[in-house]
Amino acid sequence: MWPFAKFSTFATRPAFANGVAFVLAALSLGAMFRGTPAAAEGQVTVYCSILEEQCREGAALFEKATGIKVLMIRRSTGETYAQVKAETANPKADVWWGG
Repeated sequence: MWPFAKFSTFATRPAFANGVAFVLAALSLGAMFRGTPAAAEGQVTVYCSILEEQCREGAALFEKATGIKVLMIRRSTGETYAQVKAETANPKADVWWGG
């Protein structure tokens, strides 16, 4: 057990912090490769299929770090996969966080 678990939130645990760093990088890359840069729009759309608390915390950290608003849509992996597959010709999200 992580020594300070009883005093911490998900955001302060090393494994989650690594995950947030990954998501911040993925959101930035997703924003760069989309037809219209999300930064120019001032918003990124994220499909999230991990724990809802982690999705919210990651989105808040990204917004604080970049100033870009995150529109987070939380669904199960199966639902998200079906949506991504249906949107193949016209993607609506910038990033899928989870899997």
